[in-house]
Amino acid sequence: MALVVGGLCGLAAVLAIKIYQGHSLSKQPDSASTQTHVQERIYPRELTPAEQEVLKTPQRNATEAERKAHFEKVIPLAKEAEFLDISTCLGDPVVMRIKQGGKFTVRNNDTREHIIQMNEKLQFAVPAEGSKEITADFGFGPGTYGYGCDNSAGAAGIFFVN
Repeated sequence: MALVVGGLCGLAAVLAIKIYQGHSLSKQPDSASTQTHVQERIYPRELTPAEQEVLKTPQRNATEAERKAHFEKVIPLAKEAEFLDISTCLGDPVVMRIKQGGKFTVRNNDTREHIIQMNEKLQFAVPAEGSKEITADFGFGPGTYGYGCDNSAGAAGIFFVN
């Protein structure tokens, strides 16, 4: 009898872990928050401390001082590039500098499609082993725009539009 009860307890624990993992994997990002949790994802390379910090984008209710402080961290990391690589759902470059209205290409060398999302309405599907041309006109003019990848809990990268 004790063996049966112990087995049932073990089975319950395994099921609880599986349910918790399934819930946390399918959790949609909170649209009111763009705060990233860099340590929760696996990247193909080690992010620098500055890159980790810049991916912690201000929340929608952030103060003007918090937004300005973040902007000041973005500027030195911004790199002009013709392509944004997202094969691992981490933008490379992490901060991409683009001219307002300019075009750039997102490349996906992964074997599965990735979705780049700026918000609920502004999303771009990038096919597996393919690319997508995007125009840097995100509706608010010059500024910084954090973007997610595949419903990530936080920013996968930042567009610095000037």
